[in-house]
Amino acid sequence: MSKESEKREVEAMIQLEDMVNTISWNEKAFAKTLRRCHRTLQQTIVRSCVAIIKEVASDDYGCDHRNQASHDLCKKIVETGVLDHAYLPFI
Repeated sequence: MSKESEKREVEAMIQLEDMVNTISWNEKAFAKTLRRCHRTLQQTIVRSCVAIIKEVASDDYGCDHRNQASHDLCKKIVETGVLDHAYLPFI
């Protein structure tokens, strides 16, 4: 991955982090807005969610009581094997 690409992804995650850092964040409403995105971009976003699940599930992912439930859930999802053969092409 190029340094420019890494910078773009880091900036996007920082923006998302800033948005969710409020008590009024509504993840269901956020998820619903995916329907408004271009179909190809929907697939890219879901591919990104799959990558996040795999990252959070990894054994070397740092967790404590604040994010243990997320780690455990992601681990369960990965352990089902459902993501092993997930193919989400860029079309």
